[in-house]
Amino acid sequence: MSYKDRTYDRFWSRVKKLDNDCWIWIGGCFNHGHGCFGYTSPTGYKDYQAHRFSWILHNLPEIGKKCVLHLCQRPNCVNPEHLYLGDHSDNALDYWNNPKSRAVAHVIQTTK
Repeated sequence: MSYKDRTYDRFWSRVKKLDNDCWIWIGGCFNHGHGCFGYTSPTGYKDYQAHRFSWILHNLPEIGKKCVLHLCQRPNCVNPEHLYLGDHSDNALDYWNNPKSRAVAHVIQTTK
């Protein structure tokens, strides 16, 4: 089995598909609720947000400074059909238009 296949299998072993079509990351998470997936590329090790890694696996090898946003408003969803690209302005609007995001941010800030 190739390294690429092992990475792919390791990534998807940390995903649970729900009835509502969300694919939930059940591996480790960053403080803000997005999944965390470590990957060693030819240039070295890097921690990726799991939804960003899912987007890269299914769409483009490199997305630069673009943000990967969630149509379903779930930060731990990695279903590529629920993800889309936007810029930092789109990301901020998405965050402030989602009451769940603001509630999670408030809990994180008050517990530090």
